[in-house]
Amino acid sequence: MQGILAAVLSALLGSKDPDQVATMAKQAGEFINIVVNLLDALKTSFSHRSMAARSLGKKDSVSEAAVAGLSLLKVWVNVQCKTLVNKVKHETKWM
Repeated sequence: MQGILAAVLSALLGSKDPDQVATMAKQAGEFINIVVNLLDALKTSFSHRSMAARSLGKKDSVSEAAVAGLSLLKVWVNVQCKTLVNKVKHETKWM
């Protein structure tokens, strides 16, 4: 994914310095991974909260809605990344 991010960043920013582009691509890839990990952590936290409420015979609608929303957001982030990768592959005839 870092190679594709490098191509996208190079095209968007017009940078010709390969070291600078590689650094930015690595940072962008790490940022995407951090976002996905954060979404997983939030989803886990809300899932535990919802399970704890159910074990007490209550319903925690906020937690259940948060889990659903975070699941959808994670899917959306993954789809956007894959769409970007496919677009770059198509436009640059990579891979």
